[in-house]
Amino acid sequence: MFQPNVQMLLTNVEFTTETVDEETRRIVVCTFQITPLTSAQADDLHVRSVLFDATTGQPKEAIETIVLQVDVPLQQLTFAMAPDQTDRRIVIRDVQLDKKVRAKIKHDRDPLMVEATVKVSFHYPTAEELLYIANGVNDSHYLTFEPEQGDLLDDAEQVDQLRPGIFAEH
Repeated sequence: MFQPNVQMLLTNVEFTTETVDEETRRIVVCTFQITPLTSAQADDLHVRSVLFDATTGQPKEAIETIVLQVDVPLQQLTFAMAPDQTDRRIVIRDVQLDKKVRAKIKHDRDPLMVEATVKVSFHYPTAEELLYIANGVNDSHYLTFEPEQGDLLDDAEQVDQLRPGIFAEH
């Protein structure tokens, strides 16, 4: 989704439940603030044309605050306290990005800047990981999002390649 180690401010953590197929599960909902949201990051969310001018690449001045609909598949989320941290990283699987992303154009900044608020939810992690996240409220984290299921055809050569032992397919 985004480039690795994107700096985000963890502004809120909620511990709640969700009911799916008559089963109630405990989940964690984390709210992150991305300042500034770059045009490349907006492109990763498929909302670049809404927030940024196509010719200048600058945020659109006519927008003050907007709620955008996004559709992102399940992600694997890696938390780190520093971009070069290699140990004690927290890895959370099956992370769902909320479908609504709130973006605000900061008109009081020169140059204009986009600030975005995103929410992610996931099932309760281990106690150590939960403590790490809960203690990290109002701290900057370096997050890496990776799709849970990568592209099945990662290599262009695999598209036309037959399975071993198969000479032709009908």
